Amino acid sequence: MKPLYTQEQYDNSRHYDELPMECDKCGGRFLKRKNALMASQKNGQINHHCGKCQKPREKSQVEVECFVCGKKFFKYMNRSNPISCCSLECGRKKQSKIYPILTKNCELCGVEFKVSSKLFKIRKYCGKECGSVVKKRHKKAGIIINCKNCNKLVREVPSIFKKQGRKFCGRQCANNYNMNNCREVSKLETFMQEALIARYPDLSFSFNDRKVIRYELDVYIMSLGLAFEINGPCHYRNIYGENFLKAKQKNDEIKLRICPDFGIDLKIIDSSKQPNANLENSQPYISQVYEAIDKKIEELKNSFDPQI
Repeated sequence: MKPLYTQEQYDNSRHYDELPMECDKCGGRFLKRKNALMASQKNGQINHHCGKCQKPREKSQVEVECFVCGKKFFKYMNRSNPISCCSLECGRKKQSKIYPILTKNCELCGVEFKVSSKLFKIRKYCGKECGSVVKKRHKKAGIIINCKNCNKLVREVPSIFKKQGRKFCGRQCANNYNMNNCREVSKLETFMQEALIARYPDLSFSFNDRKVIRYELDVYIMSLGLAFEINGPCHYRNIYGENFLKAKQKNDEIKLRICPDFGIDLKIIDSSKQPNANLENSQPYISQVYEAIDKKIEELKNSFDPQI
C-alpha cells in the first residue's frame, strides 16, 4: 500500500472523505474513504487494490437438501443458508412449514380465524373491523391530557401516550412545537454561545431563533440588528443527498434575501473546513463573530449624536 496523501490531509479529513491511494498490483491511482482505511488498519489489512485488481470471490458449489420437498441440489457456498429451498414454490411453502397455521377465536366477535404460530400471541382480532372498533372504544375511555403546545384538553389512549410522551391537538400544534423546541445544535454553536454570553453580558442574544423571519438564525442580536449563520459542510457538500443539499442552499438564499427587509445584517461564518470540532479549533470562527460585533458597536457609537 502506498498512500498518496499527507499526514496533515489525513488528520484534517472527515470519516466520509475520500483519500488518494496507489494500487499495489497495477500501480494505478484510486480513491478510498477514510473510514474504510481505518477499518482495514484495525483488521491488519496491508495490501490495497483498486476495483479492477480485486480478486473475485470463490464460487464453490456444495450439495444441499431442500427443506420442503427433500430434493437434493447444488448451491454456491457464499450464498449458503441453513434453510435452503430448491425453487420459488418451496420457498413460499417454507414459512407455513416453519410456522404452522393454527386456529384462534376473535376476542370481540368470537369468530374462528386462522393465524400462523408466529403471530398467535400477538393477533387478537379476526380483522381490521374488529380492531378499529376496539381502538375507538379505548379512545373514548382514554385519559384527558393537555396539548403540549396550546394547553387545549385532548383525549388519548393511555398506551399511545405512554409511547409518545406528549400529545398535540393537531398537526399544526405539533409542527409549531417541533420548530421551536426540537433543534440540533453543533459543537461549534455551543462553544460560540458560551463565549458570546461571557464576553458581552450587556447584550441580549437569541440563539436558533425562528420567530423573527420564520427561518432559523443561529445567532441574533436584536439591539444591534445583527445575525450570524454558522454554515457547516452540509451547506456546501453532498453529504445527506442532493435533495437535502438543494433545500439547505435554497433556505440560505432566502435568508440572505429576507434579512435586509427586516433591518438585519446577516453574516455568514463558513465552518465547512473545520475538522472534528473542539474549543481550540473553534476560536478562529468565534473571533470572526467578535470582530463583527465590535465593528457594529463602534459604528453605532459614531452615528449617535448626543444633541438630538
